[in-house]
Amino acid sequence: MQIVTAIAIGFLLAGAIKIWIRLRPPSSLPRDLPRIPLYTVILALWWDLSNFEIYNRWIRAPLEKHGAVCVFHTGRWNVLVGHPGLVNELFRNEAVYSKAGNHVRAPSTALGALVGDNIVNSTQTNHRLYKSVMQPGLQRRFDAAPFIEKSRILVDRLIAAQKVESHRGVLVLPWLQKFTLDLVAVCFLGFEMKALNGAPVEQLLTQVKPGVFHPITMKFPAFDRLWWLVPSRRRIFQLVREFDHVLYTTVRQHTRSNPPGLSNMLSHLLEDALQSGQITDKQFRSNIIVTLMAGHDNTEFLFACGMMVLGRNPAIQDRLRTEVMAATGAEPAPDALSRLPYLTSFIYELLRLYPPISQMFNRMASRHASLGDRIPIQPQTSVAWTAYGLQTNPQIWGPTAAEFQPERWGSTVPEIQAAVRRETVRGHYIPFSAYSRKCPAQEFALLQVRVTLFELVRRIRWTVDPQAEIKMSSGTHTFPIGLRVIIDELDALDAVKV
Repeated sequence: MQIVTAIAIGFLLAGAIKIWIRLRPPSSLPRDLPRIPLYTVILALWWDLSNFEIYNRWIRAPLEKHGAVCVFHTGRWNVLVGHPGLVNELFRNEAVYSKAGNHVRAPSTALGALVGDNIVNSTQTNHRLYKSVMQPGLQRRFDAAPFIEKSRILVDRLIAAQKVESHRGVLVLPWLQKFTLDLVAVCFLGFEMKALNGAPVEQLLTQVKPGVFHPITMKFPAFDRLWWLVPSRRRIFQLVREFDHVLYTTVRQHTRSNPPGLSNMLSHLLEDALQSGQITDKQFRSNIIVTLMAGHDNTEFLFACGMMVLGRNPAIQDRLRTEVMAATGAEPAPDALSRLPYLTSFIYELLRLYPPISQMFNRMASRHASLGDRIPIQPQTSVAWTAYGLQTNPQIWGPTAAEFQPERWGSTVPEIQAAVRRETVRGHYIPFSAYSRKCPAQEFALLQVRVTLFELVRRIRWTVDPQAEIKMSSGTHTFPIGLRVIIDELDALDAVKV
């Protein structure tokens, strides 16, 4: 009995030592950088703080002073960079600061199992391969018809939902998820998902997302190594496998049955690469999943933030509606929409204050380096960046950095576009990342936002439900949890009068 007790104590001590070694800041971290205490991670989870609250409470002041800080995330200590010069250096030197996604950083997690090695988080060599295969499908010229059709169905569903929710506002995130999934499926994967009609794939994904993005396993991925001991985690891993199988089977069926004329469809390009041996079956699966996930998440969350801003600021909503209706009438001509200055500045300001990805922990030093010739970085050190921190830094954007002011970008489209390019080059504005890893589907996202905002302001007026309990998300993505809006349908006469 004493031997068994001694062995048990030994295992406990070994486990405790291992945890202590894992949680304490390693000596390889830059000595001169402030360390954000580990207890802040625990408190943030306990108090259910949003990512914005965490940043403003504990990170903003030391990061703006020093340009970088050390923070704990994804089970390890990271150097979080928030100075524009340092961020640009990080982006430019991919050979030194290579991508390392969750399949590398946290392979035992449900998220790591879901996304695998893909075009977003692959190393330089694999990224070149994926880009050569996928770029024609991501950057082709898109027909506006599916955007118009799906956005009109979205508005129909919101109006119908408001009639059901007669005493309170409509919960918008579920509808925005369905809408963005439908567009990604038809534009990139070559099939009609019909999520707005209650498709099984969308219902399955709705169950998967809360589990793979669980705040505890995102901060402490080691918990997922014991997934088989926890029934809820066993269920999440099972759902991940089911979702992977359903999506893979659906896409393969459509790529085989659709005519050859869809050769620039992303799913067909990946199918051709799979058949020719350029990529493996696992790489095909991972890139299909990341296309669907990243392709819908970022615009879904941006729309939600946009509806929140417009629902809280009726003057901005009315101004947007007036400009859109005066220029285009009842049909959203994409070229005409791209020439509207207030719509353009509204979108860029929305991306500034509410970047869909507020921070990204997916870089790792491949060798000894020196950030800004002053921050020593040891090999295998995880390096991250913050878009929210850069884009709300008053040292860059002035005393109104935290305020929503579309006018800051300019009054004409050429002036606005020049300002965006200038701030991007300076490293002040990175909602789409930058350099070789700049979002390849940026134009798809902007077209989607323009057309959908047109359809929303043309047909409905909305305000944020005063009874709704809204909080911003706690993970790396930016979206308002619990957002409900009260919707009033506009007839044609109302729209003209605005």
